[in-house]
Amino acid sequence: MKDTKVCRRCELEKNCSEFYRDAYTPDSRNHRCKECCSTLNKEGYYRRKADGVNKYQKSKKEDPEGTVRYHRERHLKKKFGITEADYLDLLEEQMYCCKICNKHESENSANRNLAVDHNHETGEIRGLLCDPCNRGLGLFKDNPLVMQKALDYLNTEGHYGRE
Repeated sequence: MKDTKVCRRCELEKNCSEFYRDAYTPDSRNHRCKECCSTLNKEGYYRRKADGVNKYQKSKKEDPEGTVRYHRERHLKKKFGITEADYLDLLEEQMYCCKICNKHESENSANRNLAVDHNHETGEIRGLLCDPCNRGLGLFKDNPLVMQKALDYLNTEGHYGRE
């Protein structure tokens, strides 16, 4: 096994101990040296999970080109056929609350935007939902009969929900 490796960033040949371990590379060492990784980390290059940004994307605060906004707009257009303005109109129409539980957008888990709920067969948008309500519908496969059975079960067996 080679004792040295060339860093892809600084292009210096260094001892392998100067590279972090990486099981996904052929030589089990990162492509960048520890020093370069540290520099990139300080610049905000690597993801901090709380930021909710892509792995190699700068944080939202350091995003002068608007790439986060661009990808969001592209996603909305491609998946639901709506623009960011359409989304904001829906949000305002629902008074910034989930269409099912009326929980305000600011209370949504991990400060995420409300999800666009749509009919999977027709593609028609039904409204904006918080993460738990959107997941709940998905887990019940949008089947009203199964959801009604679940409601009957809770009414019969007891529940802790609020009125």
